[in-house]
Amino acid sequence: MALTKCKECGGQVSTIADACPSCGAKVRARTDPKAAAGGCLTLVLLAAGIAWGLDSCSPDTKDQGTKSPSEQAQEAASNAFYMCESFIKDQLRDPDTAQFMTDFSPDLVTKTADSHFHTIIRLRAANGLGGKTISLFSCETHPVPGDKWVRDDLEEQNADTSP
Repeated sequence: MALTKCKECGGQVSTIADACPSCGAKVRARTDPKAAAGGCLTLVLLAAGIAWGLDSCSPDTKDQGTKSPSEQAQEAASNAFYMCESFIKDQLRDPDTAQFMTDFSPDLVTKTADSHFHTIIRLRAANGLGGKTISLFSCETHPVPGDKWVRDDLEEQNADTSP
């Protein structure tokens, strides 16, 4: 701990004090060398991360991340299927009991002319009395900007009770 001269009253002030004990004037903050080194290291790592990110997005990279039309169609069908599962769970009385009996298959999703998707999904879930019911749902959905999906229609097609 060293002492310095206060710029206001000329009294002695510790280098670690926030204010002069004589007049109360604020003392200019001293920088801890270890804190300054840590700040510089953080700045260097941040700059390196930004440079790496910009480089990986540059047009001369080998993998442009483009997908073939069939890959895009399969991804859209998959998204529609799993969004319908989510929409169905939202309608259930006890969503935690939902056991989807249908695994994703592109054959279960039909794309309509207006870019809507029709999906059929079968599941088992508890009803209001605690019994398990098997249901078949028909779901129609479509994507909207911002990677979101909108449910257009959701109908339970038939119900079958199981023991």
